[in-house]
Amino acid sequence: MNDFPNSPQIAQKQFDRLLSATVQFPDTHKVEECIVSVCLNTESELPLIIEALKPDCFTNESLKTVYTTISEMGAQGMPVDILTVTYELRRRELLKGEINAYFITQLSDAATYSLRHVKTWISILVESYTFRTLYVSLMATVKDVSESGNIFKAIKDLQAELARLDYSIRKTTTHDSNQLERLVV
Repeated sequence: MNDFPNSPQIAQKQFDRLLSATVQFPDTHKVEECIVSVCLNTESELPLIIEALKPDCFTNESLKTVYTTISEMGAQGMPVDILTVTYELRRRELLKGEINAYFITQLSDAATYSLRHVKTWISILVESYTFRTLYVSLMATVKDVSESGNIFKAIKDLQAELARLDYSIRKTTTHDSNQLERLVV
């Protein structure tokens, strides 16, 4: 076996190691709790938060489920508070396991201190989501190149994904500053 650094066997081992590597993403659990708390407690700011954060920005499945329900209720013009969200989760048969009335009550109390941080929390979740999405796209590109050998198509696909992410970030971070400043108490 050829043990030179450029040998195909060593390159394949490095690709395999890269694809199987565990990446630690930032822990955003507390930030996610605070965002859901703000949604449960301040319905007037709900449209701004829903526009800025999609459910996929949440890493915790229970919080993602609650936020998805909240954002769908908000989009339909339904009132959003601890009682209506609990009722809607029960109606959708999602009030089970970790997601229960006590969990929703705890979420409601998660951000009782200040709304001043909402803009920062939104940025943290968007940044974390962008990093996760970029990592997945990059790993898919590496895998495609290692399987097909067509590096030009893979680069073109990666550029398209980066452009989509860039547009998404710009849209999220260029909200009307007056709207975002209303969040500051």
